[in-house]
Amino acid sequence: MLPTPAGPSVGIGGNNSPRYLGTYSSTKEPIRTHIVEDVQADELWCFVDMKERTKKIKKNTDPEMGDAYTFIGIERNSKLALAHHVGRRTSEDASIFTAKLAAATSGAFQLSTDGFNGYPGAVEQHLGGRVDYGMLVKTYSSETVDAERRYFRRR
Repeated sequence: MLPTPAGPSVGIGGNNSPRYLGTYSSTKEPIRTHIVEDVQADELWCFVDMKERTKKIKKNTDPEMGDAYTFIGIERNSKLALAHHVGRRTSEDASIFTAKLAAATSGAFQLSTDGFNGYPGAVEQHLGGRVDYGMLVKTYSSETVDAERRYFRRR
């Protein structure tokens, strides 16, 4: 059961670990110096008003429009979201996110990310030698032409 700002508890399905989740669920303060063992970091893609490709076609220069990424660091065992950052998929935004992750954690731990090249420098700068860092690089292959198709929304 999770405490909510209103006071009563709400149930959580599955095998989630409320011992960590409930600790930070009703506070607006960022997590600080949480002891972790295994953290996974990734980005979620979305767009604001229009995709980056459409923005270029329309010659729109509004910096608030286009692709946006939510960087998120999750402790693998407890599923606690330790840090997040919304921005572009740049080395600068990866560095800001990694600084937040460094502030949210303490001690040595394992960190896994995808193959985005903005992470190695940011991890070295903000987490240094206190993490065992690894990149998981996925390689996709297909043997048929059908497998190469991408999904496009019907208009």
